[in-house]
Amino acid sequence: MTTETIHLDSMPPEAFWKLTDWCHRQGADEFFINCIGIEPELNRFAEAFETTFAPFRREPAPRELVALYGGEEWVQVVPLWTLNPESLQLLRAVFPEGPFTYEGDAWFEDLILYRRTALMLGVITHEQEGFLIVTPEEQGILRRRETWFCAGQNSLY
Repeated sequence: MTTETIHLDSMPPEAFWKLTDWCHRQGADEFFINCIGIEPELNRFAEAFETTFAPFRREPAPRELVALYGGEEWVQVVPLWTLNPESLQLLRAVFPEGPFTYEGDAWFEDLILYRRTALMLGVITHEQEGFLIVTPEEQGILRRRETWFCAGQNSLY
């Protein structure tokens, strides 16, 4: 497997959504996102997300994370949702500017796409960066065919 760096601060939202679509086509089948904030807005924000994404809810399961807080383990049991064309469309609606912006007293951070339980795409929101874990063959496809991949720089945007 190969890891590619993603520079989100210069990546337009539409390019990010093309990347998530591409990941889904390559087998990404579930996602996790962290809800952060201050009460009472955090509760309202999280409940709205839970309601919207309820049809896609999966059983919580151990998964690798991209950011830790105060001595946490890299692998934790997290809530998961199915990644499919319908949930991707809803994610676009929830994050019109991409999943690396936040404002107000509640927000989402660190969107992660998993492929067969393995981390495939990880966003580290506060760093404005992320990474994509792909096979060498997939890396070749990205470099040859995807215009949003900066060939020769080992990075996306």
